[in-house]
Amino acid sequence: MRQLAVLTTLFALAASSCDDSSTAIIDAAGADSRGADASAVGPLDLPRSIDLGAGDCGGMAQAMVTLTNPAGAADVAISFASSDPAFAVTPAAVTILAGTSTTFTVTAQVPATAIAGAPLTAMLTVTTDIPGHTTESVTATATTRGAQIGISPPSINFGDVPLGTNSTLSFVVSNTGNGATNLGFRPLSNPDFTITFGTNGFADLLPGALVSGSVRYAPTGTGADLEVVPLELGGGPRCGTPPSTLRLSGSGSTTGGVLVSGAIDFGDVACGATSTDTQSITINNTSSITATFTATLPVEVDGDHLRYTVTPASGTVAPGTMATLTVTRLAIATPFAPRVVDAVVRVVANGVPTDVPVRHTQRGPFLTTSAVGQVDFGFQQSGSTTDAPIRVTNGGNGPATLAIVATGDFASALPATIAAGAFADGALRYNPPAGAPVTATITIDAVGACSGPISIPVAGGDGPFPVITPAATFATCPPPAALTTNLSVNNIGTQPLSMNCVEDVSGGPSGLTPVVTPNPIMAPAGGSAFATIDHGPGPGGAGAVTATLACTTNEPLTNQRTTTLTRTLDGAELVLTAPVPLDFVCFVSDTKGWSTRNDGTQSASLSPVTDIGIPLSLIFDFSTVDPASETFHTITAYGGSGAPFRLAGSGDPCINATGSGGLIFAGTVGVDVGSGSGGACSVTPPTLPVRLFDYVGSAH
Repeated sequence: MRQLAVLTTLFALAASSCDDSSTAIIDAAGADSRGADASAVGPLDLPRSIDLGAGDCGGMAQAMVTLTNPAGAADVAISFASSDPAFAVTPAAVTILAGTSTTFTVTAQVPATAIAGAPLTAMLTVTTDIPGHTTESVTATATTRGAQIGISPPSINFGDVPLGTNSTLSFVVSNTGNGATNLGFRPLSNPDFTITFGTNGFADLLPGALVSGSVRYAPTGTGADLEVVPLELGGGPRCGTPPSTLRLSGSGSTTGGVLVSGAIDFGDVACGATSTDTQSITINNTSSITATFTATLPVEVDGDHLRYTVTPASGTVAPGTMATLTVTRLAIATPFAPRVVDAVVRVVANGVPTDVPVRHTQRGPFLTTSAVGQVDFGFQQSGSTTDAPIRVTNGGNGPATLAIVATGDFASALPATIAAGAFADGALRYNPPAGAPVTATITIDAVGACSGPISIPVAGGDGPFPVITPAATFATCPPPAALTTNLSVNNIGTQPLSMNCVEDVSGGPSGLTPVVTPNPIMAPAGGSAFATIDHGPGPGGAGAVTATLACTTNEPLTNQRTTTLTRTLDGAELVLTAPVPLDFVCFVSDTKGWSTRNDGTQSASLSPVTDIGIPLSLIFDFSTVDPASETFHTITAYGGSGAPFRLAGSGDPCINATGSGGLIFAGTVGVDVGSGSGGACSVTPPTLPVRLFDYVGSAH
């Protein structure tokens, strides 16, 4: 007789961030099955952020993402759209059939002119046909990689150099990028100029390298000299617009001339600094006539000429006197990507141009974040703590000491500092003292940041919140064909709840094959709902089998819940064993044993099931066999004495013995469960074979 009992126990589940769909789509990640807040994944284990890693400037960065729609799920239509045309997903739209996986390739085309080490970010909008979750957002990031080459000054003017003398000026080649390259100078066509750089004019430029060089000008004749030296760049990707030439100029003179001298470097300047600074350039007129001059800042493609001023813009210098030009570094408003800010002051004296380099390094952290739009924590129980993951990236050239302002029920969990070019993973935290709706803004900034403050709107206290009672069924053997129980959900939140539950088979199916009806389960705010779970008896026999149910809700943040369905089956699990084969020979007295072991959960009284007879006899132990115990039985063969012992007409198969040694009789022994005892879940094997062979040798 089959018996059925139902036991329910209330418990609150943890959650993870993921979206789901129709009633047959399974999207729980491995972490979800443990009830943890795994909000880093979405529907079908869709990641919330994808890091493509480093991509060469002028090349691309790429990552692969595999989404799986398990067997038994509904087909899912999914498509991707990017906020930045440089980012693309292939295939852009596809239907993932139930029981299959699709691998998507996420590609970012890195501009050749990008700044080395700068983060590239795009928002991928994922559209599915999953009810209640038609769109999801995924942040895709890549980091530019390559050498960033600069030469300072970009041109060198020696002015007037008297014949018979020489002048040497220096320059610096820098690599501010995160990739290596090499640079060299071709042989000069004008022998009046000589370049000393690296080894035989070539040098390797590792990230952060500063390699100094010098140019010697020894005029061999009067008049202007000009040499535009091409630069040879090779090896590795390069970012930005690298210099292609170094312009050299000077003029051989006899007695007297106009000399322009100065090389201006204001050094490091902290981002956000409002102060200005000045340095000077000297015009020395050693000739016998008055010199006229103009001073300008030629236009730079990156606008760096606007970061400085020079005064006076024009004037005259009397013979034998000097004039001073004042170059002022202006304050730069944030946000501003920290880098070297370089330009030239072009002084034209008596028609001869001289370019004086001017530069400084804007230094400081530059913060960006993965958070997009408002972070809604939904309804959470008072006194609980809920985290929303966040990544903060420092794309600047200085370490960031974070300054975070969070008010009310909100806080943050981020490290105190982030090194230049690094990122930190942390969380925004919601800890409500009560369940009332609340909004606030969390501000993330850094001391001396080149970026502006990051303001992230946050909200909490409004939304559904399910408390799910785990389900259980009980039955006795023999196993029933099907079982049914209830799933209870209590919505303690402030908004209606929609919850879709399917078995989580990420760790393998339980074999119970549960079906939840209705699905999705709907519960009003502050109310309850019930669903029926129909399932099979599951694999194996006596004991407990548990299935994990992954439930996707319409909560804004923690929308993945789990619960369990446990089937308990009571009964005897009988195992028949024989130490040796139950084989006997006609006319040979012999006794062999076999046993019945109970591996189940209930005791059973046994009776024999056999078809053996003379000359074999069964001695059977009718004792009740308890769980984890064993009974022993024997079979005896009577051999007789004297001449061959045959009981004619008695059914003794040995009546036909001839001494051939062949098989005379094949039968079985087994057990049956008597009435009034626990049911037998299984008997393994169903019976044991018993064989009787003809004797070998002379007749008895």
